[in-house]
Amino acid sequence: MKIIDLSSKEIKIIIITIAILIGCLSACQPTPDNAAVMNKGNANLQESIKKTANPNGNGSTNKETEWKYTKSYNSGNSLIVDAVLYNADAYHIPVLSVSPKMYESGEQIKKIVDLFCPNIKVYDQGDKATKQQLEQAIIDVRNEIFNVENNLPPHPGADPIPEENKEHYIEGLKNALAYYEQQMSDSPDESELNEASYQLGDRGGSFQSNMIANLNGAIIYIDFVNWDMGTDFILKSTLFNEQNVGTYAKYVTPVYLEDDTEFMKAREKAEQYVAAMGIDYMSISSVSKGEGSYSFYYTRTYKGLQETYVKGFIGTTATAVDNGPVIYLWDPEYLYMEIQDGNIVVVEWHNRTEITNVDNENVQTISWEEAKQIFMTQIDYLLMPEPIINGNQSSAFFDKTEVHINRIELGLTKLLMKDSKDNYKLIPTWSFMGYETSVSRPTQERVNIGAEICFITINAIDGTIIDRGLMY
Repeated sequence: MKIIDLSSKEIKIIIITIAILIGCLSACQPTPDNAAVMNKGNANLQESIKKTANPNGNGSTNKETEWKYTKSYNSGNSLIVDAVLYNADAYHIPVLSVSPKMYESGEQIKKIVDLFCPNIKVYDQGDKATKQQLEQAIIDVRNEIFNVENNLPPHPGADPIPEENKEHYIEGLKNALAYYEQQMSDSPDESELNEASYQLGDRGGSFQSNMIANLNGAIIYIDFVNWDMGTDFILKSTLFNEQNVGTYAKYVTPVYLEDDTEFMKAREKAEQYVAAMGIDYMSISSVSKGEGSYSFYYTRTYKGLQETYVKGFIGTTATAVDNGPVIYLWDPEYLYMEIQDGNIVVVEWHNRTEITNVDNENVQTISWEEAKQIFMTQIDYLLMPEPIINGNQSSAFFDKTEVHINRIELGLTKLLMKDSKDNYKLIPTWSFMGYETSVSRPTQERVNIGAEICFITINAIDGTIIDRGLMY
């Protein structure tokens, strides 16, 4: 199944740049002959945004708080809906124009660094990875090669690489391995670094401040990045254990873990740090639980309606354009925090935003009943074709698959307006999320799975299907 994972990226920005330059750390799935998303029609979204709803709501008669439904298809695929509905009766739904909020050198960066590295020396890493980082990258790549060659997932949480893609995937990993090994000869040792200046320097295509610190024996890597469009703040501790992330519950709502005392302690700590960072517009959308590990995913909330956090989705890979230029999109904002054994081990603040205009405080939207019918039409389009394993390239799936929808949410989604390069808005959408099971990923291996995949996103203003990969 062609799922785009929004969170599957290297933590270290310098290592990311290397991977992009050599261009081969990931392999693409075969592209179906027909798109998995129906045609969108010719609705003028900009004009629809101006339509204001009745102050008392949009006329929906919805009284549902959950939806249960099943359907089997001749293709061998099936649909199982057992979902809670979030915000189905909401009104006064906004449309917001947003733009990137870039980082500034100096005190702004230092304040955040001091929060996570109190009373210790922090050092500039410069524009090269250290010997210690490269050594770890080499270990990681060798482990990934071993896993792929032995039909194992390349890293925790991933699917095994399809047989037809293995050769290309391994070739990319070996190229990365050769590059890292070559860089070792003139890379600096961590002991040779200068004290942090908190200045963003030109790295070619981005401005970065890359730092390193030693906190009670753990190495902390810290990056602030301004891209051409968008930003990243990434902190990672060597205490981080990827094996423990989300082993018991993945991408569930906070209420799912509210009886867990340790979760509540970790949540309180996360909230304290978010507040201390000066972030007053985001709240928790989803959480995950592992072995002594809790993950928190924050998104923007505006007057009670939240930007929907999506870990992965069915859609188009926007940068994979056949015979055309690479497309760079300003993808969604989120804040991720991982707490393991009481320690903050990972923080990612991706694409921080600011609201530049409230286009409509109460836009006219379709009802839940209409959204449900649109979903049924689209899910039929996805599940009716036989899986690709039988040679039908119009399918979105590689095995006979059960799609489980367990979370349906009316929230906000960042979209790029038609015929523009930088006109982004938060638009109300219906997101249908859950997980899938198949022969290769049976039910018993997928315990306590929450909103892991967004299968369908519907524009709540005009009822069109949104491709999250293209952001329209």
